Amino acid sequence: MRYETLDFAYIFEQVSRQRMTTYCDRLLAGLEGKDPDYVQEMMRTLETYLDNDGQLNETAKKLFIHRNTATYRIEKLGELLDVDFKRINDLLKLKLVFQFRKMLGGELSKAPSRTR
Repeated sequence: MRYETLDFAYIFEQVSRQRMTTYCDRLLAGLEGKDPDYVQEMMRTLETYLDNDGQLNETAKKLFIHRNTATYRIEKLGELLDVDFKRINDLLKLKLVFQFRKMLGGELSKAPSRTR
């Protein structure tokens, strides 16, 4: 875990693992049923985008893709996940998804899964 994520880990250490899983599944529900390779690539794009503070050029560089490809993926993720990347609340929710996934470690697969 990186140093800058320790504060989040400390704040959320009392959140149950089941609640974290449910939260992640609910926010990532738009990717459910998609091809696993597609989901993995989109999740990698989303995490890179968030790690680079929403900078599309940096995201594209890190992923070794064209800026237009990164833009398309982020727009598509916005539609699939029903989020607006210009809203800080939506960005925070997505950031929490990745924090929870890190805290859960191996308990979550790369792709979102629904537990019923």
